[in-house]
Amino acid sequence: MTSKRVSDLFGDDDLPTAADDVHALREHRPRLGTDWLDELTALAAQAPEAASDLRRRRTFAGLPPFEL
Repeated sequence: MTSKRVSDLFGDDDLPTAADDVHALREHRPRLGTDWLDELTALAAQAPEAASDLRRRRTFAGLPPFEL
Protein backbone atom coordinates (compact mmCIF):
# COMPACT_ATOMS: atom_id res chain seq x y z
CA MET A 1 0.00 0.00 0.00
CA THR A 2 1.27 3.45 -0.78
CA SER A 3 1.09 6.51 1.38
CA LYS A 4 1.12 8.91 -1.56
CA ARG A 5 -1.80 11.19 -2.24
CA VAL A 6 -3.73 10.79 -5.49
CA SER A 7 -2.40 14.12 -6.74
CA ASP A 8 1.15 12.80 -6.23
CA LEU A 9 0.45 9.65 -8.27
CA PHE A 10 -0.84 11.42 -11.37
CA GLY A 11 1.06 14.36 -12.75
CA ASP A 12 0.00 16.99 -15.24
CA ASP A 13 1.84 15.22 -18.05
CA ASP A 14 0.17 11.82 -17.54
CA LEU A 15 -2.88 12.63 -19.67
CA PRO A 16 -1.96 14.84 -22.61
CA THR A 17 -5.15 16.79 -23.15
CA ALA A 18 -5.79 20.06 -24.88
CA ALA A 19 -8.23 22.70 -23.69
CA ASP A 20 -10.72 21.49 -26.33
CA ASP A 21 -10.52 17.96 -24.92
CA VAL A 22 -11.22 19.17 -21.40
CA HIS A 23 -14.15 21.25 -22.62
CA ALA A 24 -15.62 18.27 -24.52
CA LEU A 25 -15.21 15.98 -21.50
CA ARG A 26 -16.96 18.48 -19.24
CA GLU A 27 -19.76 19.03 -21.74
CA HIS A 28 -20.44 15.32 -22.24
CA ARG A 29 -19.90 14.03 -18.72
CA PRO A 30 -22.59 11.75 -17.31
CA ARG A 31 -25.43 13.68 -15.76
CA LEU A 32 -26.22 12.89 -12.15
CA GLY A 33 -29.83 12.30 -11.35
CA THR A 34 -30.95 11.43 -14.86
CA ASP A 35 -34.04 9.31 -15.03
CA TRP A 36 -33.36 5.75 -16.24
CA LEU A 37 -36.73 5.71 -17.99
CA ASP A 38 -35.77 8.75 -20.05
CA GLU A 39 -32.53 7.05 -21.04
CA LEU A 40 -34.37 3.87 -21.97
CA THR A 41 -36.88 5.83 -24.03
CA ALA A 42 -34.06 7.58 -25.87
CA LEU A 43 -32.41 4.24 -26.64
CA ALA A 44 -35.69 2.73 -27.84
CA ALA A 45 -36.29 5.71 -30.14
CA GLN A 46 -33.09 4.85 -32.00
CA ALA A 47 -34.59 1.59 -33.28
CA PRO A 48 -38.34 2.17 -33.73
CA GLU A 49 -38.83 -0.64 -36.22
CA ALA A 50 -37.37 -3.36 -33.97
CA ALA A 51 -40.70 -4.35 -32.39
CA SER A 52 -42.49 -4.52 -35.74
CA ASP A 53 -39.63 -6.56 -37.21
CA LEU A 54 -40.03 -9.08 -34.40
CA ARG A 55 -43.75 -9.36 -35.09
CA ARG A 56 -43.10 -10.02 -38.82
CA ARG A 57 -40.41 -12.61 -38.13
CA ARG A 58 -41.12 -16.02 -39.65
CA THR A 59 -42.01 -18.79 -37.23
CA PHE A 60 -42.59 -22.52 -37.49
CA ALA A 61 -46.34 -22.13 -36.95
CA GLY A 62 -48.37 -24.27 -39.36
CA LEU A 63 -45.43 -26.45 -40.40
CA PRO A 64 -45.35 -30.18 -39.69
CA PRO A 65 -43.41 -31.20 -36.56
CA PHE A 66 -39.82 -32.34 -37.01
CA GLU A 67 -37.11 -33.97 -34.92
CA LEU A 68 -33.44 -33.21 -34.77
